[in-house]
Amino acid sequence: MNRSNKGGQPLSTALMAFILAGTVGQSTFLLDRQLTGPWDAFVEYAGTFPARGGPQNLLHFGTALKIAKQHQLDFHVGAGLSAAAVDHFIGFGYSFRFQGFRR
Repeated sequence: MNRSNKGGQPLSTALMAFILAGTVGQSTFLLDRQLTGPWDAFVEYAGTFPARGGPQNLLHFGTALKIAKQHQLDFHVGAGLSAAAVDHFIGFGYSFRFQGFRR
């Protein structure tokens, strides 16, 4: 038995079309290079392709400095490559890692 909605589509197809209407495709390409022992840098292309609206393409550059075994400082900048993307952004941060217990 093939149940259909008013448009004639099977209900499963209509439901999948509703679910997929808001989905987004994404792609990234990343090049990372260790410059010295504790210092590395990266360049990344990121693209987001929504089902509705224009693509959001970004070019992203950054660097990170490991100041201790479990502590890191980072800095990054980026620019939008398409009309739907942000014009530019900048960021910096500090991160640390908690070491888990081992038995």
